[in-house]
Amino acid sequence: TPNQYRPFRCPAELAAAVRSLRPDWERSPQLAAVVNRCAGDTVPVRVATLVDVNHDLEHAFEQKFVVDELPDLGDTNLVIDLLQKSTFRSTKGTFWLETEDGTRGFAPTTQAAFSIVPTNFRGGAIEMSEQSCARCHQDTHRLADEFQFRRDWYAHVRGDDCRFSWNPVDPRAVSYGANANGGSYPMRVRQDLVAAGLLEPYDTARHGNVLYTRLRTKSLIVSGN
Repeated sequence: TPNQYRPFRCPAELAAAVRSLRPDWERSPQLAAVVNRCAGDTVPVRVATLVDVNHDLEHAFEQKFVVDELPDLGDTNLVIDLLQKSTFRSTKGTFWLETEDGTRGFAPTTQAAFSIVPTNFRGGAIEMSEQSCARCHQDTHRLADEFQFRRDWYAHVRGDDCRFSWNPVDPRAVSYGANANGGSYPMRVRQDLVAAGLLEPYDTARHGNVLYTRLRTKSLIVSGN
């Protein structure tokens, strides 16, 4: 049974918390803007779509949602207080905002470096419910060529157990186009993860056997905790 807990489930709850923690909020132009914005009847929002861009025939996931971008609170200590002194409550069955046509957003986002949600947070697209969680798993066991023309997806493909796991393999190592009949492509890990420092060759002298074990596949050795 899925659940998710957040300190504020709607803009009015955030406005109330700011007023409680900072009784002189009206003296701060930034806080006044946040409170008046969240406590008002009309919150300036936009509508966006979170969509799978890897397939051209059918999208595995597509969700229209409300984007509510919180301004910078301008007070690091207030953000800490908001997160530490607020009770995190279940968001199941709730939504952050709803437009007149029924489009919903389930959490805010922000461009600020430190706020009540992560920078560029996209959780507002995902409703907290059993049905919503099941959407990301409902397409497993379907033939991949229903989503992308002539893509058979031999080799290292996740999801055959209806679960999705982090995958370090370069997508080009999965058969595609000329390799659609099972032809081999040089196996390699995702170079963007290597460049970001998230993947590196296993070194017993540096990584140690306590935290890491070695996982073997047909042509790739991956180390992870």
